[in-house]
Amino acid sequence: MANKYQKKLGYFLLEIDTTKPSKSMKPKFIVRWTNKLLISDASLNIIHIERENLNGQMEKKVEMVVSYKTIHVNQYVIFLVEIKTSLINFWFEMY
Repeated sequence: MANKYQKKLGYFLLEIDTTKPSKSMKPKFIVRWTNKLLISDASLNIIHIERENLNGQMEKKVEMVVSYKTIHVNQYVIFLVEIKTSLINFWFEMY
């Protein structure tokens, strides 16, 4: 997770393969939002959960809980990203 990319402020969440590091390998952007806000108190947590799908069957998923605070706005953000698909499954903001 980063707050700056190529001298631009924003919110950037990257996936990097640490098992096969290479200088030519580029990271995959999961989130790439540019804005003019600084963030702090960021936290990333991986959770392994079992959730019921649309067919009523239980399936195992790996998701990342991302949280941070926007500086000067005092906005707290929490969202849940599914690792396999990079989809945001849940979003919560609070002032």
